Amino acid sequence: GLVKVNIRSNYGGGDSGGDPVRWFRGKVARLEAGSKDAMEQAMQDGAAAMKHHIATRGTAKSGKAGRIDTHKMINAVKAGTVTGFGEGRIRGTFGWIEEREDYFGFQEGGFEHVNGGSVEGMYAIVDAAEMAFSEFQREMRRAVRDA
Repeated sequence: GLVKVNIRSNYGGGDSGGDPVRWFRGKVARLEAGSKDAMEQAMQDGAAAMKHHIATRGTAKSGKAGRIDTHKMINAVKAGTVTGFGEGRIRGTFGWIEEREDYFGFQEGGFEHVNGGSVEGMYAIVDAAEMAFSEFQREMRRAVRDA
């Protein structure tokens, strides 16, 4: 005998009125909003993690818990604004954005001290960036699912 197949799709419920273009645009708008929110949160959390690393990753020689003498390095850590949003890409920044001293970089990557000996790097921004990127990816999966 004959087999009859009817395929119907509801494009998104109440606010789309069954219009697939309107449904798709709604999905895109929710995805863009979700990506911006995910990036803003990742940058805030990245800055917080960076400050935590500065405060807790001391050097063996100093015997201190962190790398804080003047608070200048830790106070210079900021979360920046999200840019490139809505153009098919997104960019977020955190770290020493507005203020940076040369010694911040030396503390980050390590150096040979003038009085002899090596100072190990704290890798605050590197480790915070890895965490922030992983968080962004996780939140983007959620944004795609929920769009």
